[in-house]
Amino acid sequence: MEDAVRRTVIAMASLAVALGAVGIAPVVSADQVWQQAFGRTSANSACPNPSAEDVASGWTQWSASWEQWPNSGNGGYTCTRSITWAKDSTGAGCAQVEINTDPDIPGWGNFGSGYFVPRLSTKFIDPSCSVPSGFWNVNLVFATDHTLATQRCAAAVPGTVAGRVDLLAPNVYFCDSPT
Repeated sequence: MEDAVRRTVIAMASLAVALGAVGIAPVVSADQVWQQAFGRTSANSACPNPSAEDVASGWTQWSASWEQWPNSGNGGYTCTRSITWAKDSTGAGCAQVEINTDPDIPGWGNFGSGYFVPRLSTKFIDPSCSVPSGFWNVNLVFATDHTLATQRCAAAVPGTVAGRVDLLAPNVYFCDSPT
């Protein structure tokens, strides 16, 4: 019986050490990119256009290429694309969102490592997104331009487009029904 208790204690201590090591694992220190490719029948074969969902997720456009792996290692024409699935930076993070016409809306939105703040998410009054001040009454996206914002709105809230009415923050858009 004493051996069983001792083995249990050793097993629990080992588990605690293992979980502690996982908890202090280093964060990703460089962008991590995943590549995809598939073979094409000829140099003239077109690569597909990406879907709005793929673009919103961060996939690059499919591009024509040549790789060594097709045709049993003899090489051949391919279509390739990539996605950065882990970044050294944290993405949009906590971003300021200001709307001129509604004094109830100014605040900060926590985009985290992504690009979308859903309607009814917590609104903050500080740049570290630590002091709640209410809830957003709109869906928000973070994007570098209107085209990307519209793609992200369509992927996050199907049937919507990006709007910028009275927004002062340069890279924040709201998702709205098309007129």
